Amino acid sequence: GVKAPAEGRHTVYVWLRDGAGNADHTTAVAISDAMWYDGTSPVTVVSHSAATGLNGWHVEPVTFAMSATDTGSGLREIRLQVDDGPWQAVGGSYTLAQEGRHIVRISAVDQAGNLEPPHVFDMPIDFTPPQTIITGPGLYQPNARFEVSWTAIEGASGVAAYDVYARDGFSGAWQMWLQATRLTSAQFDGQRGRT
Repeated sequence: GVKAPAEGRHTVYVWLRDGAGNADHTTAVAISDAMWYDGTSPVTVVSHSAATGLNGWHVEPVTFAMSATDTGSGLREIRLQVDDGPWQAVGGSYTLAQEGRHIVRISAVDQAGNLEPPHVFDMPIDFTPPQTIITGPGLYQPNARFEVSWTAIEGASGVAAYDVYARDGFSGAWQMWLQATRLTSAQFDGQRGRT
């Protein structure tokens, strides 16, 4: 039934009282730091830096920097969880280099077992440029107007849009044909005798 008066370490003084109510405080025994109470969670400061591309996607691995403080029992560890994986103890930094959309949770725990509510980060990562595949017509066309098709091999973020260029001959300057299009094919108006 003894309660700590406040958070922190407390010294307990014990002395005896007999059935008649006699007590001698000079015989008290002091027990230093006999009662420790910490009901406050640690506090973690988290920052991360990575180049951000379109629509919030990070275009390089993301490094988290973490520091935690605990004024009570002291810090035990900083923990990190990626997606639904296991919690793992990390030091002051962690680099996430796996492409895809990830949820990262970071939390600290102190020596008393108090868990900090997790800091949650939505981390979409895609640092691989798409590869375009053009399925144009055969080498020679009987008509000046012909269809050109294209697609992209893209993993994490998907294709936002296509910019399609054409040039006159192998050494001509590239000219914009279609800009920021979602199309994957179009009719090209060429000129007879030209490449």
